[in-house]
Amino acid sequence: MILLINPPYFERNELKERFSSYKGWIKRGNMYAVAFEPPIGITELAAFLIDRGLEVEILDIPGRFMDYDDVAKEIARIKPEIAGITSMSATNSEKIGRAHVSTPV
Repeated sequence: MILLINPPYFERNELKERFSSYKGWIKRGNMYAVAFEPPIGITELAAFLIDRGLEVEILDIPGRFMDYDDVAKEIARIKPEIAGITSMSATNSEKIGRAHVSTPV
């Protein structure tokens, strides 16, 4: 099993605070007040790997609004042989935190 992970831009509590602070902007249509990007790159990679007969699962942390404990539990449930973490420069610190969470599992 290959697990492809999309890390968040912000920790869960920080995301809640940002959402509350920018609620007015969001209601007016500004979706970038709270950063969220669908994991298009890793879905393309997953499709490539699946086409070659490999078992793949995507863990979209911001899409599922997960915290560190949720992530650790999900990784333990999946039990991947290989895990890959996508990153944009804005998510580098969170990416490192997620890798640390997954290491003992």
